[in-house]
Amino acid sequence: MLAGLSLLSVLIGRPWTTIVARRQAPRDAWGHPLFKETNTVLTLLWALIFAATGFCAWATDEGLLFVAMALGNTGLGMASPWIGKRYAAWRAPSYGAE
Repeated sequence: MLAGLSLLSVLIGRPWTTIVARRQAPRDAWGHPLFKETNTVLTLLWALIFAATGFCAWATDEGLLFVAMALGNTGLGMASPWIGKRYAAWRAPSYGAE
């Protein structure tokens, strides 16, 4: 379900990670195409993790595997700001920014 909602938010042009990113990014960055692109990528990454976790929960009754996936979700949550900053820095030259 979370994977589907994440994909839906991308399809309608409002990646849900934008809500979180606006707490950290300056207001003048919100309208920049790179801000939207970065949040689209992060939301798709979350969709992938949510789908993998859901699949593991469905496909196996191995509690250890599900715990590992849950820890992956937590790790991505902690790493998302770093990933977003690195991705934006990597893509910034494509937008004429340094």
